[in-house]
Amino acid sequence: MKSISEDPWKSPGVEWGEDRGYLLTLGDGQRRVLCADEGMTEWLSRFAAILRLAPGCVGNGPVIYYMSRGGVSPRLFAGWECHPLRFFRVWCHPKSPDMILESSWTWEEKRFIPYIMMHEALSVLCTDLHVPTALPLHTAALARDAGDGGAVALLAPSGTGKSTCAARVPSPWEPLCDDMALIVRDSDGAFRLHPLPTWSEVTMRGRTDLTWDVCRHLPLQAVYLLEQGDRDRVTEVGNGEATAAIFRSSVQIMTPYLNRLDPADVIVLKRRFLENACTLASALPAFRLRATISGRFWEAIEGSLADER
Repeated sequence: MKSISEDPWKSPGVEWGEDRGYLLTLGDGQRRVLCADEGMTEWLSRFAAILRLAPGCVGNGPVIYYMSRGGVSPRLFAGWECHPLRFFRVWCHPKSPDMILESSWTWEEKRFIPYIMMHEALSVLCTDLHVPTALPLHTAALARDAGDGGAVALLAPSGTGKSTCAARVPSPWEPLCDDMALIVRDSDGAFRLHPLPTWSEVTMRGRTDLTWDVCRHLPLQAVYLLEQGDRDRVTEVGNGEATAAIFRSSVQIMTPYLNRLDPADVIVLKRRFLENACTLASALPAFRLRATISGRFWEAIEGSLADER
C-alpha cells in the first residue's frame, strides 16, 4: 500500500492497493498508473479492458485515481483545484502530475452511463497538461505492413466516410481506429499515433465487447484531409490549410469535453491544440484525399507516400 500523502507534493491521503492499478504508456515515454477505490474498482477494470491496459504498480508513474461518490474528498486538503465535469470532478494540484477523478455516479447506473463516463475520463487523459505534445484528433487511422510502414491519419467530420474507409482497406493495410486518435511527440521529434475507442459503438450500439490497444503507437507518416469524391485521388495541401484542418479536427472531437470547462481553461487547451497542430503540419506531409464509396483509395495514399520518399 502507498499513500498519496507520501508524495513530495503532499497529495491527499488516499490509499489504494497496488493490485488495482493499470498502466497507460504513451509514445513519448510518459506513463500513468490508473487506480481506484473500492467503489470504482469494477468500473476501472472494465475501462482498462476496453483500453487493453496491462496491470501496473503505484510508483511506475503519476497516478490517476478514480474515487467513488461518498469517498474521502480532496476538498479537505489545501492546494487542490476542482474542475467539475458532467460525471466527474477533476482534482489537480499545480505541483503534482497526479489527478483525482471523483465520480458522481456508480457502476450500477442504468444502461450505458458507466461507458459514457469512460469517454469523459479518457478526454481528461487526452488533455493532461503534463503531456504538452498531446493532440487528440477526429480521425480514422490506418497502418500498413503490420505497422512497419507507420500510420496515416484520415481527418474528417462525422459522416464523411472515415469508418467506411477504415472498414474497406485490404491487407497489408489494417484499420487502427475510425473515430479518434491521440498524437504525441517523442524525444526524437517523431509523432506517434495511438488509436482510441469509438465510443459511439459502445454507448449507442451496445458493443461493450469491443476493445482498442491504446498503448500501441506507430510513427505517423502523413495526414490526409478526407473528402467524398467521384474518383480516388490525392493532392497536396499547404501548411496553413493543414494546420487549420488539424486544429479543427482536435476541437471537433473534444467539443463535448470543452463545453464542460471554464472558458479560461478552454482557451489554454485550444492554444495548445493550435501550437501542436502548427508543429505537426510543419513536420509531416499533408494531402487532400478524395475517396469514392467503392474505389481503391488506398492506392492513391500509397502513391503519395511513395512520392514523399
